Amino acid sequence: MQEPVNMVAIVTGAAKGIGWSVAQCLAGVGYHVAILDLDAEMAVARACELGSRNIGLACDVSSESSVAVAVQAVLAAFGQVDVLVNSAGIADQIGATIAQNVEAFDRVLAVH
Repeated sequence: MQEPVNMVAIVTGAAKGIGWSVAQCLAGVGYHVAILDLDAEMAVARACELGSRNIGLACDVSSESSVAVAVQAVLAAFGQVDVLVNSAGIADQIGATIAQNVEAFDRVLAVH
């Protein structure tokens, strides 16, 4: 790990997949990383894996109030946000768009 930097990154969907890889890279170069994920327990565990400079928070990116609460928690912990990586995503609907359930399709769009 490089020397710590005074930069803070929020990574959504960071408990696994691409978001987790991005969080690891940012922490590896010294960022404070806020791992946001729908799975609160996994987000906290992942933050612990990265070390004490990082936090894990529950966040449903399709909910404005959930995002606001998470951002306020990051600001309370670190005082700033320098980088935002929107990596949250779901693939609940497969197949032709015309055949998809409207409510589920709307959920995919809300998350993405």
